[in-house]
Amino acid sequence: MNNFSSTFRNPTIGRFWILLIGLVLAAESNAFGQSGIDDSKTVVKKLLIDHWEKNKTNRDAGEKLLKESTANEAVLFSYSVQRIQQNRKKSAVKPLRTLTASNPKDLDALMLKSWLDTVTDDFDSSLTGMTALKSAISDPATKLNDATRKQVLKRLGRMIGYFSGPVKSKVNANSLDQTIETVLDGLPADDVEILNEQRDKVLAQFKSLTKTRDNKLEQETVKAKQNADVKKKQLEKENELIDTNQKNITPQIDKLRSDAQQQVSSLQSEVSPLQSALSEANRSIAQAESNLLFSQFEIARLQSARGIDPQNDFFIDQRIGLLLNQLQFRRFEVGQLYRQRDQIYNQLNNVGVRIAETENRFGGQINNLSAEIDNGTRAKRRNNKQLNKLSGNPKNVSAKLNAIDQKAKSFSTYDSMSMEVLRQRLIQRFLQ
Repeated sequence: MNNFSSTFRNPTIGRFWILLIGLVLAAESNAFGQSGIDDSKTVVKKLLIDHWEKNKTNRDAGEKLLKESTANEAVLFSYSVQRIQQNRKKSAVKPLRTLTASNPKDLDALMLKSWLDTVTDDFDSSLTGMTALKSAISDPATKLNDATRKQVLKRLGRMIGYFSGPVKSKVNANSLDQTIETVLDGLPADDVEILNEQRDKVLAQFKSLTKTRDNKLEQETVKAKQNADVKKKQLEKENELIDTNQKNITPQIDKLRSDAQQQVSSLQSEVSPLQSALSEANRSIAQAESNLLFSQFEIARLQSARGIDPQNDFFIDQRIGLLLNQLQFRRFEVGQLYRQRDQIYNQLNNVGVRIAETENRFGGQINNLSAEIDNGTRAKRRNNKQLNKLSGNPKNVSAKLNAIDQKAKSFSTYDSMSMEVLRQRLIQRFLQ
């Protein structure tokens, strides 16, 4: 800082820096617009009258007008105010900086910039703006009426109160102390009284809002705890019902399993005799088929012996006749044995089907009851999680107080800026 100050004490270097700053400010001013619409009054009228109402069309129109017009004092000031009106506060900052840099005694611009810097949380610029306001009203060349001077002092007092209370944690304490010292330096007692009065009003209003917030927080906390108690009782009641239901279901499942086992065992007892009968049928079929083959073989043997001894053919034919009768009977016997075996197979299949139906019937009932127990267990788990959350401090209470917090920390709460009043001032200043 000392090196920077010493630079300006050197006349030659000081003039160089003054010239350089002037060029930069001129370039910054030209950056806002090129010559297109030369009639400043036309542009001001369009910004403050034709395109004043809040809507997208007017927002876009304001941007276009700035680009197409010569960025002089009237245009830049009117554009800044129109930007604020269109809820585009940040885009109003740069032209206001250009205005206050080129004319540091323009109280209208200084007042608007100090307010805008503060509401956009650019607190370092706000502190610088306070010093600029103090310098403007302290300059003997600035002719101020009492009402205007009082208005500036009120703004300074509100800013001091705002930085000392609502946003104290966000402002550099040393910078604030130095700024306040600069503002108070040389002020008459009456001015200090006005400043302190406004500071105290801001702090009192902030205290009131804080108290309102604390009371609201207490009310919301009590309400949240009451709601939590009601919810806890509801969840605990649900858990009790689940426990009772599960206790009733468990013996039902046990009985179903016991009944299923008895019925299946009873059906399975029918299987063993049928399997024995099936084995016996298979043996009988095997024996009958063996006798059938023997008869067929014997007939074939006797038929091959005919003609060897004509005297024996008579006896052979008689024997063959008997064997043919026997063969027919044995074929009938084999067929009957197969039918008997098929009946046994059908009986076994029927028993198997009945066993499967019994297992499925009981299994379905058991599964439904088991699913009911599982659902109850999951429901209890969810309920217990909620109970654990409800056992602590109520949450989301602070979310309901954001509106109060935002109001308490907004500079607009303590120092409102009427865009309509400012618009009329600019219309009178630039159009009349």
